[in-house]
Amino acid sequence: MKSDTKEPESLLCDQGMRYHHSYTKTLPKYSVWFLLFVTLAYFFYSVLLISPLNLYNQNPSFLSRQSIISLPIQKDGALIQNPKTLEKTQLRHIVFGIAASSNLWHRRKSYIKLWWKPKEMRGFVWLDKPVKNNSDDQNTLPPLKISGSTKNFKYTNSKGSRSAIRISRIVSETVRLGLQDARWIVMGDDDTFFVAENLFDVYGNLLGLLTAHPIAPLVSLHHLDVVDPIFPYVNRVQALQRLKVPMKLDSAGLMQQSICYDKSKGWTVSVSWGYAVQIFRSKISAREMEKPQRTFVNWHMSSDSNTGFAFNTRPFIRNPCQRPNLYMLSNALFNPSTNRTASEYVKSRALGLECKQNKAGPFGIHRVVVYKKPDPYLWDKARRRNCCRILPSKKTGTLRIDVGDCGESEIIQ
Repeated sequence: MKSDTKEPESLLCDQGMRYHHSYTKTLPKYSVWFLLFVTLAYFFYSVLLISPLNLYNQNPSFLSRQSIISLPIQKDGALIQNPKTLEKTQLRHIVFGIAASSNLWHRRKSYIKLWWKPKEMRGFVWLDKPVKNNSDDQNTLPPLKISGSTKNFKYTNSKGSRSAIRISRIVSETVRLGLQDARWIVMGDDDTFFVAENLFDVYGNLLGLLTAHPIAPLVSLHHLDVVDPIFPYVNRVQALQRLKVPMKLDSAGLMQQSICYDKSKGWTVSVSWGYAVQIFRSKISAREMEKPQRTFVNWHMSSDSNTGFAFNTRPFIRNPCQRPNLYMLSNALFNPSTNRTASEYVKSRALGLECKQNKAGPFGIHRVVVYKKPDPYLWDKARRRNCCRILPSKKTGTLRIDVGDCGESEIIQ
């Protein structure tokens, strides 16, 4: 009986072992074929998905998008260069949108007349209400337009002005005019002075800022009504009229700073071409001279006077004996025979009282003459400061300086 009961168990176990052995042999084969099938299916599906025919059938706009960014090609495969797309941006490609107020128009339109060129520029003045203009205004100012109504816009800022809505919409209103061949829309206020050929806000005296202008073209001066005239003893319009003289001669070099040293006297000379010359009684590194002196204050009155700017500054010098001698632009002209400009700077007390101590210094210098060759392609080159050299002078009380490209042996210290 015992033998009868064991035989079925051993038989069942034997069959199970054989089945398990055959199953383990078959499983890897099925796995390999299954993985191979999945791989091939994925490959063919991917090919069909990204094929040009499938892209065209599923999304016809794909080809049109590609044609927009692709370059035209000739039959021989060479690229066709479109001269119009390679044309350098010029003044006629810029459209100005100027925000103006009817209440201040009679005064601020004088700022626009100083820089606007009717036959060369395109733009519009956007007013809140119609104003009266004389015949001269029509020939010297941009066309006038009235901004759209903003009554449907909610404005809840109790400390602000609702006119901000109208001003912010000037760009969109200018774009809607649909002017041809317009690449840039430049927005400005009616109290902005643009140096359009070259295309930051502060209060107070701009002297420290402009005499240490960065290595970049001077584009514009903003909010002229809330800053002092850039030249002393004249009003704002007269100051800008004086600035136009060097601007016409060499707009690319306007306000560009050059730094040189008089080793025999131990002076540091800083030339902000077309604006001012400063003579310091000691040697100051160029790195320090590049920092604007804080003759101005921050637009946000709550900001710290030392760190409230997006650029490095240095404090205003309180001691009169440590302040530089300042010379402001009085006139400039171009000499065709030498192909150079000559700009004159006369002594000014814009920085305050002079030092009364009997110290060696540039007290006897009352006039500075700077010679410079205009370079209209200045900003097409690698950006670098010009070098200045102190020239011998036969006239007492006059300092002569040459400004130009640095020579091989010259460095900015």
